[in-house]
Amino acid sequence: MNKAHIYRFIIISLIILPWMFAYFLSGCENSTSEITPEEMGYRFYPLEQGIYRDYKVQRIQYSVLGDQDTLDYFLKEQVADSFINQAGGISYKLKRYTRTSDTLMWKLDSVWTVTKSTTNVVVVENNVPFVKLIFPVMEKKQWDGNAFNIMSEELYTYEYAFQPIVIGEESYNSILKVIQQDNPDKIVMTDIRNEIYAENIGLIYKESIILHYCTDNECLGDMIIERGIDYRQQLIEYGKE
Repeated sequence: MNKAHIYRFIIISLIILPWMFAYFLSGCENSTSEITPEEMGYRFYPLEQGIYRDYKVQRIQYSVLGDQDTLDYFLKEQVADSFINQAGGISYKLKRYTRTSDTLMWKLDSVWTVTKSTTNVVVVENNVPFVKLIFPVMEKKQWDGNAFNIMSEELYTYEYAFQPIVIGEESYNSILKVIQQDNPDKIVMTDIRNEIYAENIGLIYKESIILHYCTDNECLGDMIIERGIDYRQQLIEYGKE
């Protein structure tokens, strides 16, 4: 390449490369700024003092003795006062009440805490933190639900987002489904856990099915439950007090 061509190449590069770089940065900024709070998915977990959600719950416990104990009850989760957490952010107390009949008074069962940031929602359940959601919400996106506790990594996945669904007699326009575990094996152990959230409401459905089967030679594959739990939680009322 002669000197004239070299000089021409240098001049063109000096003109074009800065323009391309500026265009690239502009594209990145636009792609970020165009994500609205609605698209981020913040509405799937509203967090404000006074918000409450009532659920009907069925819990079936299987013991090693072959016993099956079924408990039906009601659960109420209410967002209580906020406080400054150790990281300097704002957390909320989540008071959880139970009762076995809708004619009885609510009885305080436990107090969890919830922290919602621009990147995630962390719920501390009985002193164990779990990363329930991450933002922005996107289908097939994965994260470690145990990132802030000492348990082994467990990948949560958004199965679908911003989709309509019908649960029982209730229909929702925009929901988010989180798969926490999906192991339907019926030989050794079934482990199916998921949660469904609706925009402007929060958690509307939860199930946790963890069953261990008999693996002796005479019962392997017969789906004889030795121990485990079958837990279903469905929203029946929500609002703000």
